[in-house]
Parts: sequence; C-alpha cells; structure tokens
Amino acid sequence: MCSVDQADGDFLLDGVGGTAAAADLLLRALALDPPLTETEERVLDLLQGGPTNAEIATRLGVTTRTVKFHVANLRMKHCGLSRLQLCLLATLRRLDSVAAGTAVGPTAQK
Repeated sequence: MCSVDQADGDFLLDGVGGTAAAADLLLRALALDPPLTETEERVLDLLQGGPTNAEIATRLGVTTRTVKFHVANLRMKHCGLSRLQLCLLATLRRLDSVAAGTAVGPTAQK
C-alpha cells in the first residue's frame, strides 16, 4: 500500500502529469491488488459506470457518508487513484476476471 503523497509524486513526474503517467499509476494499482474488505469490494464493483455516492448507497442500503468512507479507503489502498481511475480499475478488474474465467455475475462466461 502506498500513501497519497507517494502517488502524487509518482503521478507528477518532473512536475508534469500526463496520460502515460496516469495509465502507469492505474496499472501499478491493478498489479498491487491490495486486500479489500467485502464492502470495499462491493463499492469498487459498483463504481463501474460512474454512479454517484447516493446511487451506490441506495444499492448497498447504507448512507452516502459510509460510501464516501469506503471510497476514501479505496483511494488510499490504491495509491491515491482518483474516483475516475477507481472506475477504470473496477472495469479492468472485471475484464481480468472474465479473461481468467473466474468472473461471477452477469459478465461471467461459461
């Protein structure tokens, strides 16, 4: 796990952030694959498609404050990724599990 300060330093290479640096950070976060709680896993999965905290809260039956808490934890565990990058990470994780044949749910292939 790395801190947000470390992620900022990695992302802003020589003071210039860019698409390549953002993609590199996203791929490193995917490879890191930190342990997540069950709720963090569910929140990360629900981030696909970019729903609001209120929409996620409704789906999980929790408050928006609880969702904000879990999103903040996800950002910290994944090197300070932005919310958009977390959405992309969730999609990449889903695609990775489909490719490996371990996906569950509507995108699982049999």
